[in-house]
Amino acid sequence: MAHLIYRLHDRWAFRRERIKRDRTNPLDVFRDRELIERFCFRRVELLELINELSPQLQHVTDRNGALSPILQVLISLRFYAGGSFQNTFADMVNVSRSTTCRAIRRVSLALQNRVQKHVRLPTQEEATRTKDKFRKDSGISSIFGCID
Repeated sequence: MAHLIYRLHDRWAFRRERIKRDRTNPLDVFRDRELIERFCFRRVELLELINELSPQLQHVTDRNGALSPILQVLISLRFYAGGSFQNTFADMVNVSRSTTCRAIRRVSLALQNRVQKHVRLPTQEEATRTKDKFRKDSGISSIFGCID
């Protein structure tokens, strides 16, 4: 019996240590201009978005170093803005690719639930006015909206 206990203790002694990753909050690190370049939003807009999505993105526990809602939103916005591979964004905050994928999925679902509140097509009157304005300003016809 003592031999068995010794072997179990010996195994535990050689377990890998947990790695605590430095996940500095990018909002504390980057200046306003850098935030716009990286995430296409100003600091105030980022904070509003994070506050709105936080209830849906907050993990129940902090077990296993769960990502904060801030990092989930910023990873997702960087992915949306850049359109590159997830590894690029995973390296930015020192997380795995699978964690990045889950964060992007969670934020996308949270945004999808709020699309009716923030996105709408213009009425016929608004579309006509906007088309006329675009045609007058740029010479391009049949445009009633722009993104980004």
